[in-house]
Amino acid sequence: METMTRQERAELSRVARMNANLATKDLDAAGAEQIALIESQLARAYRSDHEAIKHLTVKAEAMIEECNKELHAICRKLKVPDSFAPTYQLSYYSRGETADKVRRAELRKAAQTAVAANVKLGKAKIEQIGRASCRERV
Repeated sequence: METMTRQERAELSRVARMNANLATKDLDAAGAEQIALIESQLARAYRSDHEAIKHLTVKAEAMIEECNKELHAICRKLKVPDSFAPTYQLSYYSRGETADKVRRAELRKAAQTAVAANVKLGKAKIEQIGRASCRERV
């Protein structure tokens, strides 16, 4: 088995550092991509006539109509005038829980923290591999 020259070891070490730097930049880019995806999910909105929601809206309206009929029947038995009978109404938030600025901030912070932790973990593993390969060369 041939031994490596000092110059070959130095060149190999330089290439390994370049690969580690590239991998680190790739991790940063992947983290930024994940944050961008999360931001687009936080900004998503569905109108009530959107295909994904339309069926649910029709079903909910029918259920509310039945509830209101039952409430009015109970009120009549209790001799509560119809004008004072409670009624349920359907309201739909096209952004769901992300309509609330505070909740959006909580979700954003949680996502940023998780992505940052994953990037940090990946960088630590790259560093570990680099240290282990340095020990093997010595």
